[in-house]
Amino acid sequence: MLPAKYPDAILAFSLIETMIGFSIGTLAVTLASALFFQVHMFLHKQEELVEDMAAVDGIHRVLTQDIHAATTCSTLGSNLLLDELNGTQYTYYVNREHELIRYRTGGGTAVLALHVQSLQMKMEGGGILACQLTLTSGERDWFVARMSGT
Repeated sequence: MLPAKYPDAILAFSLIETMIGFSIGTLAVTLASALFFQVHMFLHKQEELVEDMAAVDGIHRVLTQDIHAATTCSTLGSNLLLDELNGTQYTYYVNREHELIRYRTGGGTAVLALHVQSLQMKMEGGGILACQLTLTSGERDWFVARMSGT
């Protein structure tokens, strides 16, 4: 115990303890905030990945069904045109908002997926159509489908 003639020493010691406590607390809050931010960014990227994979699965399903039902296929620029035996025509294209659009002649427009950079098609022999889907994230996916009319 310090003698009563040194009351300032006791006050100074308490001030130093308080400053160290605030510094440690500030450091802890800063580290916790940085960790929270990193976890948030990781979860956001994972959510985008899951959405992209769901979009790719949906595109595979719908486009494969339409290609299989088609009797003829043609491209006009970057658009894919599919004609079915019953006269229905589907046009696939990617708009400026990076949405993959499926347009049915005579009515019916659907947005199949978001975050699509491009959809490219290549005719293979035997009525097989190879499709490459590129997302805005840079992910690419190839799939093939066969037209029934060939």
